[in-house]
Amino acid sequence: MLFDINEDTHDDTSIVSAIDDTIKEFRSQTQEEIDNKIYFTIDGHELKFTDDSMGMPFTDKNNRIMVPIRKPLEMINAEVEFDAKRNKAIAKKDSLLVEVPINEDYIKVNGRIINMDTKAIIKDNRTYVPLRYVFEALNYKVEWHGETKTAVITNSNI
Repeated sequence: MLFDINEDTHDDTSIVSAIDDTIKEFRSQTQEEIDNKIYFTIDGHELKFTDDSMGMPFTDKNNRIMVPIRKPLEMINAEVEFDAKRNKAIAKKDSLLVEVPINEDYIKVNGRIINMDTKAIIKDNRTYVPLRYVFEALNYKVEWHGETKTAVITNSNI
């Protein structure tokens, strides 16, 4: 992320704005929320989950990051839908079709089964999927920075 060093500006790339936003965010959260917060970047752009109406990421019992499917996938221009009849989320990007059945320990990528050590779930009327499996299926690289609790997601094709 690039920052404007001119301290009298308050636009989206200003370091002053970034600091102000961080202070406001921390003041509005409980200590538990701060301790459990997970940060994300996708192709160098921050992905913020600030509103519970879109769902909030969490770490599941298998120590996997679970994200509400729609927001991060739409950020990479993937089409996202939910097939209620078959109880699965579907993501389409370029020539890839990723099917994520709810409460199953696998996903399908163009019909090929990929086993997982966790399951997609529905929580608070939101579909949560394991971040790494879904993004890697869409040809993205996922790196975890434990010290900053940040998932860094980059397009493998770039």
